[in-house]
Amino acid sequence: MEVPRHAHRARLHARALVARAGRRPTFGGAAEHARGAREVAVPWSLAAAIDNGHGFHLALIYPGDANGMRLSMVALDTNGRPEQHPDWSSRPGMIDDVHLVRHGAAIVAFYRGGDGGDRLLERDVTRIGSWGQNPPAARDHGRLRQSEAILIRVHDGAPSAEHVPASAD
Repeated sequence: MEVPRHAHRARLHARALVARAGRRPTFGGAAEHARGAREVAVPWSLAAAIDNGHGFHLALIYPGDANGMRLSMVALDTNGRPEQHPDWSSRPGMIDDVHLVRHGAAIVAFYRGGDGGDRLLERDVTRIGSWGQNPPAARDHGRLRQSEAILIRVHDGAPSAEHVPASAD
C-alpha cells in the first residue's frame, strides 16, 4: 500500500517536532528507545505534537469548509494508534502557527487564529472533544500582526503567551 504524499510530510514534521521537544522521535516505550526510533504514519495535516505522558497529543489542521479551517486534536498511544477520532478544537477561521505546551496533566494550544488569522488564541486541549461539535470560544489574547511572533513563557508552572516582534534572522 502506498503512503499518501501528505502522510509522509506529516511523519517528517512529527519527527522534527518531537525531536525539538527534547525527546527521541519514537512512539515506543523504553525498549523501543533502546532499539532506536521508528516512524508512525499519520494521515492528517500536522501542526504540532507533544508528549502527553501516555503517548502523544497531535494538533491537526482540518481544512474545513466554506466557514474556514479548524484546529483538531487527536491522541496517539505509545504505538502510534489513534485513541479516538480527531475533534473540532476551534471554531472555524484561519489557523496557523500552532504551539502545544504541557504543564502537569494539562495540554494547552496557543495559535494564530480568528476570522482573519490575526488573533493570538489559547485553548485547553487536554480533553479530546467531538467531531462536528463547535467548542466554546478560545481565550483571545488580542491582535497578532503578521510582523509579530508568539512567545510562550512558563511562570510558576503556568504557560502564557505574548506577542513579540518577529526576528529578521
